[in-house]
Amino acid sequence: MAFSAYFPALPPPLRPDLHPLPGTTPLTPFAALAPPLMYYFALLLLPPFLSVSEDSNLSARLVQHTIPVIRNLLALTSGILFFRLPLAYHVLFSVGLTYQLALVGLYGGGRVLDTFFISPYLFGHIPRRVKYHHAPRARTPGPVRGADSESYFSLHFLNTGGEAVTETATTDEGWPHGWLDRMSWALELELSMRGAGFTWTSADVRHTRSTWRPSISDRIHSILVHVAPVLLVSWAIIRDVYVLRLSHGEVFDDLPYLLQAVLTAALGAFLMSAFSFGHSAFAIMLTPLKPHPLSYFPPLYTARVWDLKSVREFWSYGWHRLFSRLFLVYGVWPGEWLERKTGRKGA
Repeated sequence: MAFSAYFPALPPPLRPDLHPLPGTTPLTPFAALAPPLMYYFALLLLPPFLSVSEDSNLSARLVQHTIPVIRNLLALTSGILFFRLPLAYHVLFSVGLTYQLALVGLYGGGRVLDTFFISPYLFGHIPRRVKYHHAPRARTPGPVRGADSESYFSLHFLNTGGEAVTETATTDEGWPHGWLDRMSWALELELSMRGAGFTWTSADVRHTRSTWRPSISDRIHSILVHVAPVLLVSWAIIRDVYVLRLSHGEVFDDLPYLLQAVLTAALGAFLMSAFSFGHSAFAIMLTPLKPHPLSYFPPLYTARVWDLKSVREFWSYGWHRLFSRLFLVYGVWPGEWLERKTGRKGA
């Protein structure tokens, strides 16, 4: 009997409300894996491969000049493939995954350009390793404030438990030694989103030295008691609004204002809870690496939404900063440069 007889719904049919870009095709495994693999191979060659002195032999000189060419070709190919993802492919059965595909393509391509071309050639910067050390510290007696406050736990739906630690960071020479070290370094760079919540390498977002290492029980309690109910309730609201209204051709702008507000709040709660779930899940999986810094995830959010008083405060403190490096390179720094060039003295 044909295999399809057991799974008649595989692959999922194209949704009638999903309208892919003209000319795009369904995403293939090769198209999805090629950009990050090329990126990884380029990262293997990112740091100075060897130091060449004046009396080095010819082969060493050839390696010194050949490696950068190969690295840049790999990086350029990876960047092109990343940017091509949302322009050439779509996910057959999911609007959300098609959106995520576009996000991955734009973020990945922008990250490759920054790492291999903008930072090293315009700013002379190559990522350097930062080693994190966490030393246990005593909890602050009496009313807790600042770094010892319970805000970290309430923001991440945690119990006020865990280990209080003092974090220090030291920068080494930054270059790996040996192929195994190089492979590990390349993987850290590829997985790092350079923001609060993922310490893998150097942190672009500095946080207090007095911080916390929540326990596994805290994380599990967070997922089961707080995050999961918020995810389910917000998902149920989003699904009901879609099934009852949007799936019948009604657009968001035509919905009653109250329903628009409810749907927007549900989407925000779903996203924040989903990020918190991923934050806790990764922390649980990496706990066995303790005391390695990979076992510690600093705050994903640094302020409560209801404590924010402006749009700037929301994007700076109320939301995760996983894309902060991208915003700096492609938004803040060009804007500041343009302001300096066009602004008047004393303005």
